[in-house]
Amino acid sequence: AFTASAVGVLGFLAGNVTILLISAVLILSLLARLGHVLFITRGTLLTTDLVLLRVLAGEEGHVEFRIRNETLYTLRIFLTPANSWVNLSNNVMRVGGHGLGSLGMVVTPPLAVSRRPVIRTMMLDPWGFLWKGVDTSPLDLRVIPKALYAAWLARRYLEQTGRQDT
Repeated sequence: AFTASAVGVLGFLAGNVTILLISAVLILSLLARLGHVLFITRGTLLTTDLVLLRVLAGEEGHVEFRIRNETLYTLRIFLTPANSWVNLSNNVMRVGGHGLGSLGMVVTPPLAVSRRPVIRTMMLDPWGFLWKGVDTSPLDLRVIPKALYAAWLARRYLEQTGRQDT
């Protein structure tokens, strides 16, 4: 846009109407494309499926989830986990219009709580006009404390051995 404006000013100063008209058409087409992108990106751009994962505290859990592009255009998506104990298989991906992308996630939660880890997504439209950021939580994580798991395992073992004796 800046270059087209500069050429238009030079065309005006030089008195060349053709260059002035060409730069005006270029500026108008860029503004029309920007308006189109603003109109398209006003709603929800991405959706994710919610995946349930149960894992022991301190243990590694693997899960895969899908990202759905709700626009007509290919989006370039940059992904960053908000938690240090979450790792993604891919930090940059392209998802076509109304397409699906698949992403692997490895979590190693240090504490036993139920939580939904946040992934920050930055989306870039195909023409590079707009960046739009969205936080998403595709994972419903249930972390089991190791002591609780050990107690359950002991009860299960005692129940099984008790049945065998009778």
